[in-house]
Amino acid sequence: MTDKTPRHPIAIIGAGIAGLSAAHTLEEAGIPTIVLERFDRAGGRLNTRQGGGWVADHGTSFITTRHTRVCDLIRTMGMETSRVAIQGSVRTLTSDLKIEIPENGGLDGSRFSLVDGFGFFMEELAGRFQVHYNMAVGAVRWDNNQKVFWWNSEGQVFWFEDEDGQPLRDPVTHKVIIASGVILATTGTASRRIIEKSPSLAGLLPEINKVDYTSTFTTMFKIPRIDVPWYALEGKSGAPFTWIALEERKSPARVPDDKSLIVAHASPSWSIDLIAMHRMDAMAQVYRKLREIIPQLPEEPLSQTYKRWNVSRVQSRPMVDPDDRPRINWPVNPPTAPFALAGDYVYGRTAEDAALSGHDAAQAIITQLPTRKSVLGIHFAE
Repeated sequence: MTDKTPRHPIAIIGAGIAGLSAAHTLEEAGIPTIVLERFDRAGGRLNTRQGGGWVADHGTSFITTRHTRVCDLIRTMGMETSRVAIQGSVRTLTSDLKIEIPENGGLDGSRFSLVDGFGFFMEELAGRFQVHYNMAVGAVRWDNNQKVFWWNSEGQVFWFEDEDGQPLRDPVTHKVIIASGVILATTGTASRRIIEKSPSLAGLLPEINKVDYTSTFTTMFKIPRIDVPWYALEGKSGAPFTWIALEERKSPARVPDDKSLIVAHASPSWSIDLIAMHRMDAMAQVYRKLREIIPQLPEEPLSQTYKRWNVSRVQSRPMVDPDDRPRINWPVNPPTAPFALAGDYVYGRTAEDAALSGHDAAQAIITQLPTRKSVLGIHFAE
């Protein structure tokens, strides 16, 4: 117990890199947490598909050594030996499907991946905390008045409703889940849905409504091994793809020796059209376009799959200037409530931005929690 240990855990909504980064910072400070995750696994955009000797990161494709917060978490998990420097260059793809070599040659020695994928790292990180999966939060509730959230008495507490308006309960004890503070660490779209149904968070709506998300349709194709002089293609403005990567260039162990695995992220504008199609038609269109760009591709892939990222690329300005952090006071009612936002829409759209936002949200909660003092052995909240 620290001088800021609350009576109840801090609830973190979302088990992506922002939420787990926040949980790590709080737990390191001696403050208990509970993580509520909508889906059946942790990771968010740091997600990995694997099976049958294949491994593909279909969200975040790489991390760099400049991403200090994510690197610190990898080091904390003892997974530095799983880091693999990415081999090959990143070239650019133009709107007329030409591949160009950047002025720097497209080489960046700071890029790395993990042998088993970023999803494995996220699952291991989530294992350090109390995470409830398949628990979709529809609204955040608390008494809407000016009481203080005392650490050593019931005082005010947060609780949560599901999307049908029923209180969320611990799956083991069946007791209503309550918390002494909240970090909303979901995607911008999910956060907006929760805020709209939470009267005490209504002051956040003008800011969160400025966040403009677009969609990404991601495909993965298994093919016979091809030999190209690059690791990835990064799309310029107007190109049909934002990113095309060969997974075996990230780590040879990701695919069988005689095979290649392509992960392709369609552009935001094209993704809208692809998501509206039947998935087989959409994947066929993507593969035909890839064959125009990479003539070495066979007529048909060996197998294929896809992922719809409905909320993946933030187009608007971040909600907080990264140089002016952490943000302590969000426009919630009452303003004394220990509450913070985290996610890729807060500082920026990279995994490092999201991880930093989670760390800083945790620091903000620590600042907001009242301290305790002792007089003749009796504890009081300051």
